[in-house]
Amino acid sequence: MDSENEKPILKSSRFKIVYTGILLGFVFVCFSGYLGHKYMGKTKAQRLLHLKQSVQMARNSIEPTLMEYRSQNISMDNALRQIRSLIRLMVYDDHIGKNYIFMSSYDGIMLVQPFEPEKEMTDVWDLKDYYGAYIIRDLAKTAKSKDGQGYVSYHYQRPGQTVAQEKISFVIGIPELGCYIGTGQYMGDLRKDQTAYITKIAGLTLVLLMLLFFLVRASTRELHTQNTMLKKAESELSAIFDNTYQFIGTLSVDGKLTKTNRSALDFIKQDEASVIGKPYWNTPWWQDDDIKARLKKAIHNCAKGEFCRFDATHTRPNRNIHFIDFSLTPIFDETGNVTFLLAEGRDMTELVKAEKEKKKLEAMLHQSQKMEAIGTLAGGIAHDFNNILGAVLGFAELVKRKLSPEHPSMRMQDQVIKAALRARDLVQQILLFSRQPSASDQEMKPLQPQLAIKEAIKLLRSTIPATIEIKQDIPNGLGAILANATQIHQIIITLCTNSYHAMREKGGVIGIYLSEKKILQSEHLYSELTLAPGNYLLLRINDTGHGMDKATIEKVFDPYFTTKGTGEGTGLGLSVVHGIVKNCGGEIRIDSEPGQGTAVHIYFPKLKTDDHNPADHRETSLQTGTERILLVDDDLAILEMLKESMENLGYQVTAIQGSREALDAFSSAPNDYDMVITDMTMPHMTGFELSKQILEIDTNIPIVLCTGYSELITKEKAKAIGIKAFITKPFLQEVLSRTIREVFDRQ
Repeated sequence: MDSENEKPILKSSRFKIVYTGILLGFVFVCFSGYLGHKYMGKTKAQRLLHLKQSVQMARNSIEPTLMEYRSQNISMDNALRQIRSLIRLMVYDDHIGKNYIFMSSYDGIMLVQPFEPEKEMTDVWDLKDYYGAYIIRDLAKTAKSKDGQGYVSYHYQRPGQTVAQEKISFVIGIPELGCYIGTGQYMGDLRKDQTAYITKIAGLTLVLLMLLFFLVRASTRELHTQNTMLKKAESELSAIFDNTYQFIGTLSVDGKLTKTNRSALDFIKQDEASVIGKPYWNTPWWQDDDIKARLKKAIHNCAKGEFCRFDATHTRPNRNIHFIDFSLTPIFDETGNVTFLLAEGRDMTELVKAEKEKKKLEAMLHQSQKMEAIGTLAGGIAHDFNNILGAVLGFAELVKRKLSPEHPSMRMQDQVIKAALRARDLVQQILLFSRQPSASDQEMKPLQPQLAIKEAIKLLRSTIPATIEIKQDIPNGLGAILANATQIHQIIITLCTNSYHAMREKGGVIGIYLSEKKILQSEHLYSELTLAPGNYLLLRINDTGHGMDKATIEKVFDPYFTTKGTGEGTGLGLSVVHGIVKNCGGEIRIDSEPGQGTAVHIYFPKLKTDDHNPADHRETSLQTGTERILLVDDDLAILEMLKESMENLGYQVTAIQGSREALDAFSSAPNDYDMVITDMTMPHMTGFELSKQILEIDTNIPIVLCTGYSELITKEKAKAIGIKAFITKPFLQEVLSRTIREVFDRQ
């Protein structure tokens, strides 16, 4: 077919296809518009029905209160107050988000308006819509109609928008209280959905027509050029696609670029005309003089028939370095001569990054294993160190009780005991930071929060840079709350760490304050916090960081929500803090504005005076007895100290060093003992196993288990097999005497 005959045929076919496509597109758009109109009518009816059902459900929910009022069990004011409280909580989800139930009196007083609370208890009788219609009057008229309910249409400006939209509300009257309830929905969203639907169809049709146009155009060009390009392209394309890498180019034997692919051009942000015909080493792919020299040598060798390959780098305008695996392959003709060179490059940057990331993960795994080993080591040290502290503390108390109050060594003994107790607390802190908290760590009990807060501040000061100033006002004597010291510690660390992240670039001030707050009945009624009237301890933490907008504040307690960068946060910190506060019966509130810093207010219910017994007022007198006790421990110093301590209390003590020997002694004469006190960690047989075997011999024998530290035993597990008490070393004589006496008294 010659070119002159080819053009009319192609032109006629092209016009027929285009005209047919336009006609089909027009029919498709019209039919889609019809379906959109039908869809709008059906959807509108469904949404109006949903409005009616929502208000009817609200009416049903307040019926019990109305029945109480009709029965004259409550006054009209009480009925209104209860119904308003219920209606205010009736916020529900519809197709576009949050919606609400409103409540108004027949004479135009807005009683409940959750989304515009500033209008509550105001006279809105003269409120007009965009066209001058009285909205409240029409709503009240419909509510007082014969049916007592109905729909009202008006045009109202949605909060935050400048253009009024049609809104349809459904109301139900409550004649006995002279008011009505209702809910509404903007119809503009429905029309927007219809418009979007039609627009999508029209857009799809346009895309199909464009694809059809380009398909026809590409087909005609291909028919026109394939005869002349087929033989030339066949040789080159066959070689290129048989030996392809990511970046492809062909070079003449003397090193000039004759062809390149789109990937290679996109990499340097150039078009083909700017590089074709140039010596390859003078193109933008090559930047470093040393690499250019290597490329020239490789081209020279490849032109002789050698395959060449080397690594290169390329720096992008954003200064990111890319690692390229480059190769040159000679392409031979039938006679064995090199006709052109095939240049290939593969971007290895991601692979290099992956290798670096692999090494980083291996380092993290190694660090994790080190931390696990440290945790195991800490547990072992804790056990041995607590045994040592137990001996120091016990013998110090024995010496103290043998001294008169006026003895000059009495003060020194007190200091020894105090130092031993501080060392005990230090061991507990080491254990908390080297392992996951156990169930006992989460146990809530009355405590003075200022102690845990001050301890956390000490830790913070050593970890937060000096550019962050920490101000504090943590007075003593404010009272106690029901909480867990570890969790209070966690709250302070989490919130202050967040404050640090908000100020780490420019520095700033973190303020930590504890005060007493009394919430009155009047504050309770109108406060946004769901706190009952009473006494609270208010923990306030503020900073001078970049602050947050309202949208961010609404999400901060959501799990996994974080404003930090990748790898800087899990998004669980504030959600965990929120859970801790709620578990304590408290409330948390965040006040913040962009550029104005952040203030976190936490309210903890304060315990009454007789609800707790502070540690500072413990009974220090020792309780005595005359019973017979079998004492078991593998540490001779502990054994001697405990034996003398209990004998000073009047008990008859048999001390045995070793669990097997103790089991033999008890087995031979079980009736010679009224109680067994045993250490947990001992060679050959643990105190737990010893207790189980002793209880098999005598199920009624009371056993007290002592441990310096063990992950194998908990209070719950000990009690499950019949152990009566569980004491953690080191302990004061007062704790030992009280525990023994309590166990005997329970028997």
